[in-house]
Amino acid sequence: MSSLATIATTGSPSSVASGILPGFISSKLVWLTFIFPSSIIWNEIHSSHSVSDGGVWHYGPNDRYKSVGLVEFIEGRHPDYDSVWDVACNLGVVLKHLAIKHPNRRYVGSDISSVMVNATQSECLNGIVEVFDVAQLQYADHSSHGFPNEVDVIIVADVMYYISWGGWPPIGNWLYPSFMVSGYQTRFLQHLTRRARKEVIFTNHQNNEGAHRFFREMGISPVHFYSSFSEKPISFWVVKGSAASWRETDAKSSNNNNDNNNNNSNSELPGGFCLGFFLQWGCLAGLVLILLPRRLSPAPIRWCRLLCSYSKPDSDRAQDQEGMECGKLV
Repeated sequence: MSSLATIATTGSPSSVASGILPGFISSKLVWLTFIFPSSIIWNEIHSSHSVSDGGVWHYGPNDRYKSVGLVEFIEGRHPDYDSVWDVACNLGVVLKHLAIKHPNRRYVGSDISSVMVNATQSECLNGIVEVFDVAQLQYADHSSHGFPNEVDVIIVADVMYYISWGGWPPIGNWLYPSFMVSGYQTRFLQHLTRRARKEVIFTNHQNNEGAHRFFREMGISPVHFYSSFSEKPISFWVVKGSAASWRETDAKSSNNNNDNNNNNSNSELPGGFCLGFFLQWGCLAGLVLILLPRRLSPAPIRWCRLLCSYSKPDSDRAQDQEGMECGKLV
């Protein structure tokens, strides 16, 4: 069972930026994550922005009501919560608001981008923040030293439309047949709710149809909430946490049953996973053939290396440095 990345060190959001592309280009690449979801690309997107300028989406004072609305929703439903995990913490605004109100409670943040991890760490100094791709929960129930096995409330904010179910590009999440993705989605939700004692709270994800389809098919309930910062109701989707019941079930099961369950989960991966990545690499090959000149200049070489490494796990990139020399082809 693989583990989460090590806890990120405190630093400025630009301290881990790769700087391969100029800011005015990298900030326009969000669309690419709907085809090639990757920590490499997200770091490149976020590299030229910081908390002070509102990040890549330029969040301003008028946008903060959304975060405040989420904070009020959590406070209203679970006023006595002890701990919160924001699985896609971005700039850390939500955790910051919660920590200001209750500094003695426990706050955990994670994000696929190390740039955003550092940004959150600078905003929520008393929290634990780690680099972690929440999409990996569709494959295995990850754990890590220093990261709590359970929290009271889990926040899933505006990240579901970037998740690649079984390796299929997220751009098609609204139309893939259920038999292709439902197994991955079910495992994802099981692994997520196992870590929540009280509730998992999803934002409305800007009415994205792919995200709403996931909510409906997984039986996640919508809740409308009136925030003090908005005249119109804000929609959230909630599902009850199963940490307590899962602990009881796990205590009664034998080690052999646990091993069998893990094997059964992993046995479902190869088919859809391989087909999805075949489609992604097909798109990549098309981009290379269309965009790159016959003889590669230094800039396209860096582009090619960036795209070639987009889908490799962090643990594999260090071992595969020699295999990432595709930019040297002529």
